[in-house]
Amino acid sequence: MSVLYIQSFVLIAYAICSLLIPLKISSKGKFFVLLAILVCGLKYVIYGLTGGILEPKLPPYAVVVLESLFASLLLCVVMLIAKDIISLILFVLRKADILSWRIPQNKVAVAVSFIALSFGFYGTFTQFVTPKEQAVEVKIKNLPQEFDGFRIVQLTDIHVGPILKKDYVQRIVEKTNHLHPDLVVITGDFVDGSVANLAGEFEPLTDLHANYGIYAVTGNHEYYSGAAQWIAALSQLNIKFLNNENDIITKGEAKLAIAGIPDPRAENFGFAKPDYKKALSGLPNIPVIMLAHEPAVANEHPKVDLLLSGHTHGGTMFFLKPLIAEFNGGFVSGKYQLGDLTLYVSNGSGIWSGFSCRVGVDSEITVFTLKK
Repeated sequence: MSVLYIQSFVLIAYAICSLLIPLKISSKGKFFVLLAILVCGLKYVIYGLTGGILEPKLPPYAVVVLESLFASLLLCVVMLIAKDIISLILFVLRKADILSWRIPQNKVAVAVSFIALSFGFYGTFTQFVTPKEQAVEVKIKNLPQEFDGFRIVQLTDIHVGPILKKDYVQRIVEKTNHLHPDLVVITGDFVDGSVANLAGEFEPLTDLHANYGIYAVTGNHEYYSGAAQWIAALSQLNIKFLNNENDIITKGEAKLAIAGIPDPRAENFGFAKPDYKKALSGLPNIPVIMLAHEPAVANEHPKVDLLLSGHTHGGTMFFLKPLIAEFNGGFVSGKYQLGDLTLYVSNGSGIWSGFSCRVGVDSEITVFTLKK
C-alpha cells in the first residue's frame, strides 16, 4: 500500500504545481481546484480506511466514481507533463528571440481537465461491457492432424470483486460457450476478496462448457485473497488447477499436453514456487501448451509450443505499455514469437478495481485456433 500512497501523492503534487499554481483565478477558486485534485487522488487512502484496497466497504457505484476520478487525475498529469515540456521549449525559443508565444494557462487547464475527466469516466464505465472476442491463429510444429483447428478460449484477470459481479461472469460464460471451445483455460486473477464474500459470484462458471475441460492456474491476486480457499471453491466448479503439473489431452491416437505453473507470489504465502521444469516432467515428445499468469517466464525459454499468460492487462492505457512491459520481462500485450515458442499476453477479461480505467486497450476473450 505504501507504494500506492506514494504514487497518489506524486500525482497530486504534480497537478498542484503544474495546473493549480499557474492559474490566474481568485484564492477561493484555487481552493476549490485544490479540493478537486485531492478528491481525485486520495482513493487509496479512502480504500485503506474502509476495509482495504481489495475489499473496500463501499457501494460499487462509489468505487466506480473513485476509480474514474483517479484515472482522470492520472490522465491529467500525463497531459500536464506534455504541456510543461512544450512550455520549456517555448521558454528556450523566447530567450533566443525566435518565438514570443506563451501557453494560455487558464484555457489549457480547462481543456486538460475536461479531456481527462471525459476519458477517465468513459474508460472506467466501459469496463462493464462484455469483452470483445480476439481471434488468434497459432501454428505449431508437429501438431497432430487431429488437433488441426483445435479451439482454445483463454480467460484471464476477471477480477470479480468490488465492481465486477455475478452478472458480468454470466456474460463472459455465455460468450465463451457461444465460441464452442474445445478447451477453456483461465490464467489467474479470478478475484479480489474473500471466499466468504464472493464465492457466490462465480456460480455462472458451472455453466461453462468445453469439449476437453477447463484448466486454470493461480494469479497473484488469488494469494492476496486466500489462495487455498479459492482453489478449493473454484475446483468445485469443474475447473482443474495445474500447480507445477501437466495433463494430456487425447483425441483418437493423438496427444496434446497442457501444463501450468502458479504465480511467483505463491512462495511469499507458503505455497510451492513456480517450477516449469517440474510442470513439464514426464511428458512424451508431444506439443505442449503452458499456462502462466505472468509472461516473464517466457524469458526462461521453457520447452513448450504455446505459452498463455495475462497479468499486464495489456498495459491498461496505451501510453503505459512501455512501462508495464519493463516490469514484465519486456512483454505487455498480444502475440510474441520467440523461436519455436509462441507467447500470448492477454489484455485480460476484466479489470482490477484498484486501477479500473482502460484507454486504447480493450479487454478480451481470446480464442486460439491451432494449426499445423
